[in-house]
Amino acid sequence: MRSSRVVALGLAAALLAGAALAGDKASYEPVRQTCNADFVRVCPDAEAGHGDLRVCATQHFRQFTSPCQTALKALRKRMKENGEPDPLAPQH
Repeated sequence: MRSSRVVALGLAAALLAGAALAGDKASYEPVRQTCNADFVRVCPDAEAGHGDLRVCATQHFRQFTSPCQTALKALRKRMKENGEPDPLAPQH
């Protein structure tokens, strides 16, 4: 269970680093609150800080609950409007 919490807590730091670096906690807080359980369920082996959460979210987006999908889409939109990198864009 501890690794599940690490995954959930690492969401903001690993997946949504752009919003965090911008100092706009309000941008990613709804995603963190809404998606924690989804990341624990869909990405149980993903490790924070290595891009695993980003990859999992991109590959398994449709397995996330509707509220989580909506929160992620809203964050992507806000970040795009602010000229920040897409948090769900595949990394090369």
